[in-house]
Amino acid sequence: MLRCYQKDEFFVNHIHSNPIGKRMESRGFWRKNMTTTKGLKILVVDDNENHRKAALAQLGAQNELTVASSYIEAEELINKGWNSDERKLNNHPFDMVLVDLLMPAPSTNQGSKGQKFVGQEMPIGIFLVILAAKFGAKYVGLYTDMNHHDHPASACLDGIGIGGSIPKIGEAKFTISSRTACFKDDFITKSEFFEWGEGDGLKPGFVEAKNWGEMADELSE
Repeated sequence: MLRCYQKDEFFVNHIHSNPIGKRMESRGFWRKNMTTTKGLKILVVDDNENHRKAALAQLGAQNELTVASSYIEAEELINKGWNSDERKLNNHPFDMVLVDLLMPAPSTNQGSKGQKFVGQEMPIGIFLVILAAKFGAKYVGLYTDMNHHDHPASACLDGIGIGGSIPKIGEAKFTISSRTACFKDDFITKSEFFEWGEGDGLKPGFVEAKNWGEMADELSE
């Protein structure tokens, strides 16, 4: 778990915009991905290191941010205070909980048959979202970096509606996203298109990561 407070950083780098080619290469207009979400207690859960770095960069400066890398760790954080006097006052430890859809399955309660599934990547993030909503979080979000052609769980989200067509889970405002973005390696400076290098990879100095700031802003607006 990382609890992080980072300094604000402000800059915008403009380059001439000229998107060409079927992969929509950007020679590109870049902009600072400035979030308007401020002053919230936020939990972000993702087993991917780059996505966790993106959360720290995008949300850590203006919020009290906690980042977890596993289901078990996140479950313990969300459950915190459930049986305490603090919970009875509806003082949930997080205002906002944003969760990766696909994560390694935990070993909780698994016997000999269940052990074969432990550690496999499964669409278990939705259960953390429901748990957070049940225990009093005001805003919850489910985020996947897989499009609906690449994983059945992402395709199943089409029926729900990417972009938050279900406005609430219980009393919590809810949204879903499958949109990753191309950032410079500060995880804040964002291109409108992807900077492809040789083969299928990005050019050095660029990363594909989740836009947690955009999701947080959509929920808190």
